[in-house]
Amino acid sequence: MSQSYATWPFACVVSLQETPNPALIRSAIEDGYPKVRKRFTKTWRNFQVNWTLMWEDYSAFWTFHHTECQGGATPFYITHPITKEVLLVRWKEPPQAQANTSTKPTFSISGTLEEMFS
Repeated sequence: MSQSYATWPFACVVSLQETPNPALIRSAIEDGYPKVRKRFTKTWRNFQVNWTLMWEDYSAFWTFHHTECQGGATPFYITHPITKEVLLVRWKEPPQAQANTSTKPTFSISGTLEEMFS
């Protein structure tokens, strides 16, 4: 790999929803079952993620997003919370931050990450 990327500096994700992108093409035919073939040799996944961070991490998170990730243009490494696989991902859309003042001084970060191939 010719470029080094930042590593996600915060705690493990609180929730994760993993969705693979479709890798098949279906072609209708006159009679019988549709023909199916692979579209790609390797498919990527999207991850809907949610973290809960302490308030003191708020500015550090946005610094990471704006500086290390260049506002979402540059990928970064993150560890999959279940498989412990190190993944190269980037923000598919800007993340959302929401304050949680009910019990602890925390805030939630949520967004969608897309897997990149290194």
